[in-house]
Amino acid sequence: MGDFLTQPTRGLHTLSGVLGSLVHTIETKLPENSEEAVLELQHFLIERALQTTLKEPEFVKAAQQIVASKGNLDIDDLAQATFLSSRALRRKFTTILGIGPKLLARTTRFETICNGLWLDPDANLAQIALQAGYADQAHMQREFRQFSGRTPTQFAKEMRQTRTLFEHDHVRNLQEI
Repeated sequence: MGDFLTQPTRGLHTLSGVLGSLVHTIETKLPENSEEAVLELQHFLIERALQTTLKEPEFVKAAQQIVASKGNLDIDDLAQATFLSSRALRRKFTTILGIGPKLLARTTRFETICNGLWLDPDANLAQIALQAGYADQAHMQREFRQFSGRTPTQFAKEMRQTRTLFEHDHVRNLQEI
């Protein structure tokens, strides 16, 4: 457990760097009482979210705009709308969220595509790409593969199969077992 919380991975912040002394508290409580450790973490995250909301309104506004636009906006325009330089906006995102605003926008677009393919696995992929703000279908496919390790076509096929399972009542209630 200690290695997971303290080893850096792929250039991201380590949990010990972000969580500080909380890591030690969680590591000591986890073997004895995992519920108590989870509560400690929840309290910390809620407190941090409240601090961020109160102290960083520019960040909150920018994050809300990214999500509301489904990741389809210009980061420089976003910086101007929040009265920050692009560099200051990136720094705020990286400090608070651990990723930059561009990656949040890309992730939001990816999630939008996933949701769209869940709702309609037979949708036209070129049309989905344009609606999501991609220049073309190939750009969407490259980015989709980066995030999921598969193509949108493969994902749509999986969603079609999953929806079929749910629609045909093949899923048994776990309480019956």
